[in-house]
Amino acid sequence: MGRTVERTLYRTDGWRLGLFDCRRDDPRWRRVNDIGGAAHVVFPGTTVVIAHVGGDPLLATPNHAMVYNPHQRFVRRLHDERGDRCTFLALQPETVDEAAAALGAGRPTRLPFAQVAVDPQTYLAHHLLVRNLLEAPRADPLEVEERVARLVLRTLSCGFAAPSPRAPRARTAAARRALVEDAKAALADDLAAPVSLAELGGRLHVSPYHLARVFRGATGFTLHGFRRELRVRASLAATGGVHTGIDALKAVMAGAHAVQVVAALLQHGPGFLAVLVKDLERWLEQHEYESLTQAQGSMSLRRSPDPEAFERGNYMRALQTWQTA
Repeated sequence: MGRTVERTLYRTDGWRLGLFDCRRDDPRWRRVNDIGGAAHVVFPGTTVVIAHVGGDPLLATPNHAMVYNPHQRFVRRLHDERGDRCTFLALQPETVDEAAAALGAGRPTRLPFAQVAVDPQTYLAHHLLVRNLLEAPRADPLEVEERVARLVLRTLSCGFAAPSPRAPRARTAAARRALVEDAKAALADDLAAPVSLAELGGRLHVSPYHLARVFRGATGFTLHGFRRELRVRASLAATGGVHTGIDALKAVMAGAHAVQVVAALLQHGPGFLAVLVKDLERWLEQHEYESLTQAQGSMSLRRSPDPEAFERGNYMRALQTWQTA
């Protein structure tokens, strides 16, 4: 059984920043959860279905931040075999009040939105903040707190600034919400697959023009922009140990979207790129792959028929091969 982990990276009297990893066999998937006494802004690292009690289910993706009011009750549903992995900011009531006042939104008793679109700059700001704290936990308090303040203001401003269109009839609104969630799931389930607007509309049984208009109005993204940002935020590059075409292939099949071959090019010259490409093409042809895209991630944890056994096997191998320096 995987162990759910919650790790605090930084804490002040007004907020707490941390990482959360809820494995797929955790009992929290089977019960109603309470977020606790602080409001939360959550940046998903995996896709997961979240439904606030009394609200519609939403597919949480790295393109949006999920927002919870204090003691918000919710259920989560598995969408990614890796479970629910995210970065969270737990905000005390006075912090929310101060941020809302700074944005000209008064002092709301509850945050009036469940999710907000996260633009590339905000996503990068949160990603770099977490990485910096993991690499240097004794960071300058002034720098960290200022970066968190900017992150909170940028994220909440997207929610407060969202337009409030004329409310449609209840049945129409419910149908539109369901359509948007189905479209998000269709795009998130296979980021590599090419799909046209007409094909996506046909799959969801709606006019492509209606789909494009409703999706952008509800999410703040175009369909293409939503998928592009998911691709960027899910991308992985192998940065070492790639000296042959087979090395590159192993990295790609493990899940890398790109490989860095600086050392090999410094050693062999720019012409070595052609050698790498020919090695890759030869292997793909011999093993009847149509493209490198087809091979990408084929040996990753996500594609494993038994992800837990995959993780245990890698853990055992790490223990057996570990050596002291």
